Amino acid sequence: MIYKPNILLCFSSASFLLTSLYGYKKQQYMYQFDLISAICSLMYWLDPKNMYKRIVDVGTANIASVVFFTHIYKNTNGKIRYLMWFNIGGVVTCFTLSCVTSRIKYNNWHHFHFMFHIFVIGTKMIAYNTKLLL
Repeated sequence: MIYKPNILLCFSSASFLLTSLYGYKKQQYMYQFDLISAICSLMYWLDPKNMYKRIVDVGTANIASVVFFTHIYKNTNGKIRYLMWFNIGGVVTCFTLSCVTSRIKYNNWHHFHFMFHIFVIGTKMIAYNTKLLL
């Protein structure tokens, strides 16, 4: 069953499918990790009570994040690295805030997680365009 706060998170997870398509069009190998992570994220947010889906979502997201971070770090320099670190800071901050506020039963915790998804999209777009940014 889809719960009301999860509609926002389902939407933002579904947008990962678009970033994957963009990566495919740019002929970047990372789109495969992006696609798998997007599907797992969407499956989890459609049924967030299922802990097996959560484990798969977290696992695939962690693998994808290492792939994207490594790619960006190896293929950028100068000012783009500052943008990357700002974006990674946003990812970590928003994810941490979503976890903490969810645990203390704050009603709008999902807004922090939505912003986490937005920062992830930004990270993916930086990674897919690194050759253009050098």
